[in-house]
Amino acid sequence: MMVKNNIGIFYLSLLLVSLFWANHPAQAQKLEQSIQSLENDFKSFKYDQVLTKGRFLLGDPYASHQDSLRIFQLMLSSAYALNDTTQARQIIEEILHTDQSFKLDPKNTSPKIIEFFEVVKQQYMQKPSQESKPIVRTIVQPVKTSYLFASLIFPGAGHLLAGEKKKGYLYSTATGVALAAIAYAWHQTAQREKVYLSARPGANFQSLYDQYNSAYRIRNILLIGYGLWNLFNLYDLNRTQSVQLNVTADSEKSLVGMRIFW
Repeated sequence: MMVKNNIGIFYLSLLLVSLFWANHPAQAQKLEQSIQSLENDFKSFKYDQVLTKGRFLLGDPYASHQDSLRIFQLMLSSAYALNDTTQARQIIEEILHTDQSFKLDPKNTSPKIIEFFEVVKQQYMQKPSQESKPIVRTIVQPVKTSYLFASLIFPGAGHLLAGEKKKGYLYSTATGVALAAIAYAWHQTAQREKVYLSARPGANFQSLYDQYNSAYRIRNILLIGYGLWNLFNLYDLNRTQSVQLNVTADSEKSLVGMRIFW
């Protein structure tokens, strides 16, 4: 009975972790609905709302690279429709900071906007080095579900899949040692329980019980520790993979990426 209870507690903790991280797809779906709402506002000629909402959505932590470009395009078309060429130029430069090879789709974009975009792009690419300023943008992206499930099954595996080789090997080794210790403690507990229950009259029952109880407690401590270790791995994986700081230096036409640790 005690063994079953501990197994139940262990898997319940894993279930709670799974439910916690399952929130990521829901948030991504919510963002997609918000972008579709932004498209509807644009079709309804609510250009001011598109510019305001679009700027807000760009700060969404679940906005991917493609999501940002979709939002920028709607904002660009809205600014141009309002004859606000200053803001339209600023949006184009933000697009180019994000992706210098980006091109507007002629099927969904006015030829005048495409012409304006190409003019600004040409000027942007020809800026002298002394006028260029580094643009710093923080991009937050959720961790891939496959990484999370791999880490949930075997802590450290998620880091390896995500390219965190050093941490991945270190954490995987620690996980292997922890599982070996749990297996040994489990075996010792079962053996001492068997000895205690099969003891005959005249045996030192108190000593046998103390040995069993000691093994039982050690096994439980290891299980709890493994559960906490699993939680830490999921937290660390999300912390190191979800936040990236992209620094674009116009003068060098280079992109430098580095992680921010929360």
